[in-house]
Amino acid sequence: MAPTVDEGDRSRDRARAQRRCGVRLVVSGPSAFVDVITWSGVVAAAVFTLFALVGAIRPSKDVTWKQRIFLAAVAVGVPAAAALLVAHGDDSLLISLGATAYFITGILLYVVYDERRKARADAVKECPDGCELLKKQAHVCRYCGYHWSEQPVRAPTS
Repeated sequence: MAPTVDEGDRSRDRARAQRRCGVRLVVSGPSAFVDVITWSGVVAAAVFTLFALVGAIRPSKDVTWKQRIFLAAVAVGVPAAAALLVAHGDDSLLISLGATAYFITGILLYVVYDERRKARADAVKECPDGCELLKKQAHVCRYCGYHWSEQPVRAPTS
């Protein structure tokens, strides 16, 4: 008779295999949130490093040698500091970089949305009879037939 393997043994074997590979297949709860923020910090550090390297290497008359040396030091220092902290088990730098990346993304999305909203508000007018929004170039309301005059009519003053 073949020995039976209970579910506990299978889950322990799966956990050991995941630890060997360094990959967690299923993560939920607060730890998943921290993992997402941490990996976002890794991506943010990589992007930050690439931008600093491009700024240091890109030919430009406006960038001095001191600025190039500073950008190169930042491009090497940020990933080195992150790797050193992670090697000691501290993910705080990556978490803060990830949170900062999400915060900046949120601000940029708000700015883009606000500019589009303002552009849309500038491109439309409201029909005084039907209260419908129409394009600013419209001379006749397509809903109620209201006609706008070419020249605005001024009320006589006494």
